[in-house]
Amino acid sequence: MNAKDHWPPWLSSFSLELERSDANEGLKYFCFSCSSGYSHAQSVFESAVASGDPGNFNSVLMTDPNHLGALLALSNVKRRMGNVAESQDLLQRAVFSLQCAFPATFSPWRCNCRIDFANPDNTVWAVSAYYLNVPSCQELGFT
Repeated sequence: MNAKDHWPPWLSSFSLELERSDANEGLKYFCFSCSSGYSHAQSVFESAVASGDPGNFNSVLMTDPNHLGALLALSNVKRRMGNVAESQDLLQRAVFSLQCAFPATFSPWRCNCRIDFANPDNTVWAVSAYYLNVPSCQELGFT
């Protein structure tokens, strides 16, 4: 997916990094890591969720325009309000953000890359892929 002209530039606030390789199985295991800026945005997001005011998700996106949780939550709010076009745009931004985090060595379609769902650092990303209705999370390496 390509970025749309009206989207903010992608900031590398999170990335997918090689955690370990298993030569016997020919598999590569990856783990998501976040910058301190993304961790701050996550705190703002948790406060927005606790407030119960969906408008507060916009302040999260002002802190980090690629925050997956805020993009997904705001997309859900827009969908429930009947604004399907904005909802889809936010979902596409979330997919784009995930794709930008993939390093060149991560090629899920070769079926030799894994993102371990049991690792707490990966849970939010795997759940995001699930809610984004990715055709097959297993095909994207979530195990």
